[in-house]
Amino acid sequence: MNWRVIPWAAYDAHTNMAIDEAILEAVRDGRAPPTIRFYEWQGGGVSIGRHNPSSLVRVDQCNADGVGYVRRITGGNAVFHGSSDLTYSVIAPHEVFGEVEGSSLKRKAYACILSWIIDALRTVGVDAYLYGSNDVLYDGKKIVGNAQKPLQKVLLQHGSLFYASTADEWSAYLRIPENKLEGIQNICSLGVERESLKTALFNAFTSNDLVRCVTVESLSDAEYARACELIDMRYAISFEDESDARSGTICALDIQED
Repeated sequence: MNWRVIPWAAYDAHTNMAIDEAILEAVRDGRAPPTIRFYEWQGGGVSIGRHNPSSLVRVDQCNADGVGYVRRITGGNAVFHGSSDLTYSVIAPHEVFGEVEGSSLKRKAYACILSWIIDALRTVGVDAYLYGSNDVLYDGKKIVGNAQKPLQKVLLQHGSLFYASTADEWSAYLRIPENKLEGIQNICSLGVERESLKTALFNAFTSNDLVRCVTVESLSDAEYARACELIDMRYAISFEDESDARSGTICALDIQED
């Protein structure tokens, strides 16, 4: 099976999430092959899961500093994305991961994709490991946050590697108890060069047991047009919704055994 790879590019928070959703729709409709996308957050950003309360975000500080904020269509918790942090998305039909559905599909996709990330991190000297079903840790601290969204027979998984974002930045834009800040770790402090990590990620994602044949392409005009529609329809409208009655927490601090 041929995969499409969309190489590194930086966009604002709304555009990043709208592009992922536009690709998800395109793969679902058969207009695009399974896709791997690498991207960054222009000016930094905050994203929260679809069930997180907007009160987790310090909206006034984000507005003052020009840091975008967005509600994802995926689950997971609140994440600060520094402008140097590295993000991926994988959008593929369920059958790519085998004849599984429901929670088994989610677990298998996490195990598969996170193994690529762990391989990349180990290539650059970071002894990362999988904890539970979807946490990538180093020395007991989370360094990668991930989330998923199934849409009919297609799955979106995206996640961010906390490359250079600091505890001060996380606490500036998200409501984090001061006594929890020591739980935030970045990869840069481990002596890893950013370009080396980007190369290692590209290689690990594009040459493995699942992905063997890739074509490097840009986002299609139709996908970009759809992303612009989604920004107007969903991502640029009110940040608050019915999820504000629900609970949520900070991704970097939420480590679960299963």
